[in-house]
Amino acid sequence: MFNHHFFEEEEKTKALEFIQNCEVVIIDPPFGVRMELFSRTLKWITQQNKNECNPRYLVHLPYFLEEQLIKFLPELKMTDIVVDYQNHTNYKSEKGKLSPVRIFTDINSSDINLSFSSLHKLCNKCNRYVLRTNVHCNICGVCPSKDGSTYQHCSLCKVCVKGTSQHCDKCKLCLPITHKCQERGVVLCHICGKEGHKRMDCPS
Repeated sequence: MFNHHFFEEEEKTKALEFIQNCEVVIIDPPFGVRMELFSRTLKWITQQNKNECNPRYLVHLPYFLEEQLIKFLPELKMTDIVVDYQNHTNYKSEKGKLSPVRIFTDINSSDINLSFSSLHKLCNKCNRYVLRTNVHCNICGVCPSKDGSTYQHCSLCKVCVKGTSQHCDKCKLCLPITHKCQERGVVLCHICGKEGHKRMDCPS
């Protein structure tokens, strides 16, 4: 998927014929994918396409990978469309808990009609469909929820946070109510071992 190599010439021909004429590409990549490689693949597909308009992308990824994705593909925006995997325990909705997987797309959110879905509502202020539990914040000007729960605005952090979090004066940020300040460790990089950044941001 990431090196654009085909073992069989026939398969390569079929793939290129599809890519050159497709209007929409649906991608369900491994969740451990390196985003810089993934972005290169999407750009390659766009370059191969012969339509007057570039193909639109629908990418399935967990919401917590949003920051990594938009670092390389800022045109892909997260929607509130939940993706279920029936054969995967952690990635399906059950017992009131939603799957963490969402659809990221370069389709304008106002063009996505989810009026048929009982899980969604139209936010007139954002002009897009969001999960019913995703409440609009008039201060931030968005429907802020990432995981489907109802967020609350913290006037000290000046951002919306999960309803299960509260501002900790000692830690100077919002954390789960049950957290213990002394248990918050220093962020270390797994590659260089230095403090202050994670492996994905390592300059080494």
